[in-house]
Amino acid sequence: MQSTLNALVILAVTTLPETNALSLDSQAEAAVGWGNDWRSGEVMTWETYKYGKFIAKIKGDDKKGTCTSFFTFWKGDSTEDWSYYGWSELDVELVPSDNDGTFSTNIIWSNMSQNHDTLDLSIADPQDDWHTYEMQWTPDYVKWLYDGEIVRSVENDASVEWLHDREQHLMMNFWIPAWENWNRDFDPVEFPWYARYDFVEVWDYVPPE
Repeated sequence: MQSTLNALVILAVTTLPETNALSLDSQAEAAVGWGNDWRSGEVMTWETYKYGKFIAKIKGDDKKGTCTSFFTFWKGDSTEDWSYYGWSELDVELVPSDNDGTFSTNIIWSNMSQNHDTLDLSIADPQDDWHTYEMQWTPDYVKWLYDGEIVRSVENDASVEWLHDREQHLMMNFWIPAWENWNRDFDPVEFPWYARYDFVEVWDYVPPE
């Protein structure tokens, strides 16, 4: 029998009445120390999830040098503290500075190993428009969808198998990368900038009988 994904919880947050969307900002921050010159917005669920379908309608700001994200992340738990060895993460990241494409997908796993792929603009070109992003996580595969169409699938891979042991929080943030290919042509003159999230859905994974 095929496994299914059923709606577990639908999250909706409204912070700006004029846009009816959750808004995360990035802006200059004076004297914060440790070389961090920018303050960025982030939210995280209290709940943790193991497998499921994660959907968000997102409008990135399409500003060079920024990253708009929607991802799962293991932060440690009562049996195991967070460590690079235990790293577990699934990513949707919108990176306007990346010459290979804006829509970046990734599985980060043990010791920060990465199973990364950036989608060509001919497949996904978000710009500053609203689009729906989806991650499907099961014991056998991880899939990414863009506006309802599958754009990447990773199956029967060591990175997928690694994720079996750790429940993860769902997170969203809007931040300023430090490495060159994601920070290219960054110019903060028009700060603050905003990433907006219209809705977020979490669907429960139902294993085959």
